Parts: sequence; structure tokens; C-alpha cells
Amino acid sequence: HSKSFPMITEIMEWRLPIVVCIEEVIGFLTWNGVGTHLQNKQEGAAFVRFRQKCEEIGYYVYHIDIQLAKLNVPQFRDRLWIIPVRKDVADAIGGPPLTRPELEEPPTIGAFLRGGTSYYSVVMPITHMNVDTTQIHYKFKPHLIGTMQLEDPDSGIRTHQVWGETGLSPCVRTSNRIFVALGNDVVEIELEGLAALQGIPLTELPSDRDAARIAIGNGINRRMHEYVMTMTLLYTNQYLLVAEGKRDESTPTTTAVDEIEEEPAIAVDEIEEDPATIRSGWRKQMERAGSNTRSYCRGYRV
Repeated sequence: HSKSFPMITEIMEWRLPIVVCIEEVIGFLTWNGVGTHLQNKQEGAAFVRFRQKCEEIGYYVYHIDIQLAKLNVPQFRDRLWIIPVRKDVADAIGGPPLTRPELEEPPTIGAFLRGGTSYYSVVMPITHMNVDTTQIHYKFKPHLIGTMQLEDPDSGIRTHQVWGETGLSPCVRTSNRIFVALGNDVVEIELEGLAALQGIPLTELPSDRDAARIAIGNGINRRMHEYVMTMTLLYTNQYLLVAEGKRDESTPTTTAVDEIEEEPAIAVDEIEEDPATIRSGWRKQMERAGSNTRSYCRGYRV
């Protein structure tokens, strides 16, 4: 029911980018209706609808799931990256080579917190924590080692989980409080530490701390963003080099642009018209310019 994907596909249809990068929660791939997910990474109804729409407007859809901790960030954060690629591009050079990062030894939240004095605040001595020895500890996972109780002004006494410093932080969300046993104390990761875990500079966050907290939880982790963007930019560059080598020099790339400038599809005083009408006018101009020059204009716009 989200409005995001219809807006994304509308922009794709209008601008025809070579590659699109979309970050989503991992469950979007298998989500098949309220409260239901398919097993074994089968594509659910929402993902299938999005794929079908992309194919209708000229895109193949690729995807990859990435665990942030594999990028040496001590936060357990699985994310799905959806990569639509224009069909003419994929037909020319194949699909994008999407690879997951590999890291043998996981980072630890304890070492991360000790790297910044403003990243946490002490809540209580570790001796006040209720020890939990039931969880099996795995690599690249948060390690639950106990619970503690704190009084909340709104909801009274609440029980909170405490995570070990030799594991990861749980996923940073919009409002969850994260407590870690650090040395002889139980500490809470503060806004500054949460922002650092997401790679978001404090200067880019709202001044209101509650709004900043929501922005951090909703944000795309910068390290993961750079990793995916590097793959897609290298892929785009590969296509542009191939396209340049095959370009027909007798048909300059500016031809379609010159024709549009000589005969504008939309007058300045008509700019407030419905966007669909504006897009239709541009498409007609592109069609008159011919299929070859239309293809070059797509590359030019990108």
C-alpha cells in the first residue's frame, strides 16, 4: 500500500535512468500480505507486482541482500537492495555483477563504543543485570547476555535486553533503546553513537533529538550505500564505454536535443499543465527525433 514504489516507477518511466538503486527491509522480498511471508526467499506478492511494473516500462529487476556487519560495522542490519536495469543496457552487457561483501572476523560493538566518549552513557553496574545464559552465540550476531529493569515515565517498569560487547549491536530502528554490557557497566548507546553506527553526520540530522532519532533509524547506512553505489556506478561506466565504442559517429548525440530546442514541446506559459501532459509532449518530440537519437538522448540525460 506504500506510495513510494508508484512514485519510483513514475520517475523511472519519465527519466529512463540506466540503473536504479532501491533499499528496502529484507522482508519486502517475501512479503505476501499482512502478517505472511513466503519461505526460502520466494518472491512475495508485493515484490512480484513491483517487478511486473518495472518490466512493463522497460526494466529488468535484480536484487541482493546485504548484511551490514560484513562491511565491518558492528550493527546487525540485513537489507534488500533492488536494482532495476534498463533492458537495452542489460541486453547489451548482461546484468550487474552484484556481490556480497566478505569478512572473516566480525566487528564488535564494545570496540566501537570505546572509540567515542560521547557514544554511550552508563546506566547501572553490571552486577544489577539479570544474567541470561540461554542464548547460543553466533558470529555476526548480537549476543544477548541478560536483562534489566528500568522505570519508564510513560509505561512504568519495563524490561530491557542487554547485549554483550563481543557481539554486534541489534538493528538501529526508529525508537529502540540499545543497552550493552561494557566492562563493569551496562551502558546505553546515545544518539551520537547511533548516528555513528549508521554513518550519518550529526550536522545532517534535525536539531530535535526525537526527530533525529527517527531519522537515524529510517536512514540508509552510509557504508552500505557506498558499497552498492560503487557496484552500480562501475556497471554504468562499463555500459557507457561500450555504448561510446558502438555509437554511429554520423548521428551526433545532440541531434534530438537541437530539434527539441528548435521546436519546444511545451511553452513557458504552459508549464503549470498536468505533468502527464508535459511528459507526453516530450515523448512525442523524442519519437519524431527517431529511435537512434532517442537512445542517445537517454544516455545524454543520464
